Amino acid sequence: MNNNTVDPTYFETITQYDQKFDDLWIANPTVKKGLACPYFSLFTAEMFMSGSNIDKFTHEIIIESAINANILVGSNDEMDFKQFVGYTDLHEKDIGCTLAELIQVGEFKLDELFTSDSEKYCVIFLKNAKFFVVLCDKNGYHLRDAHESVQYTFFDKTQLIDKLNSTYQFNCVVDVGGVMYGDYSSIEFIKVEHKFNNILNNLLETAADNYDFSGDDDMVKAIAESLDHKELSENFDSDHSCSGDDITDISDTE
Repeated sequence: MNNNTVDPTYFETITQYDQKFDDLWIANPTVKKGLACPYFSLFTAEMFMSGSNIDKFTHEIIIESAINANILVGSNDEMDFKQFVGYTDLHEKDIGCTLAELIQVGEFKLDELFTSDSEKYCVIFLKNAKFFVVLCDKNGYHLRDAHESVQYTFFDKTQLIDKLNSTYQFNCVVDVGGVMYGDYSSIEFIKVEHKFNNILNNLLETAADNYDFSGDDDMVKAIAESLDHKELSENFDSDHSCSGDDITDISDTE
């Protein structure tokens, strides 16, 4: 790291596994826990490309909305990228794919993926059965992941790539006891450089209308209340940003 590089900032937050959601899973035992990440990535990318800053406050709203979507859809299987794109007006032909081996030998260059003529864009990834998203604008590279309790903003592309390699094993071939696991060495992604439509909202409204809200569990009844992302996007202040208490300079902890 050179002397001109600014240290990343981060904020600590909840994940999709937070205990605050336990009552929802208890009330919905037929729905598999831990599959909210595609909904999270979809909602995050949609709001970012519509002008919202995905700070701690917004991030936690999206986490809750993604879990509610997971429950209403009744997800019990991991979503693939074609299914993910099917919830939008993005195009299946724009899904990219590479392998850790290609990154290792330099045949696929991650830094080129994070280059764009657009002032704002994002890259949605699927790696090791997990969806997450990198949001890119003049303020940095914002890594947002429903599985992680710490969310980072990097001001240098090299820092971001180092994080992708160390945490998500982008440049590591998964080898267990001499057995190669190709599925865990592959990386799928889509680069989004414009606003897009999220047609999942219509499906969620229908699911909410048909959901059995019998009983008096207020948390279960609240499932439908956080799903109107169109309203959230319209009413949310696009200039909303973290307070100084929300953001930490990573160098403060070193």
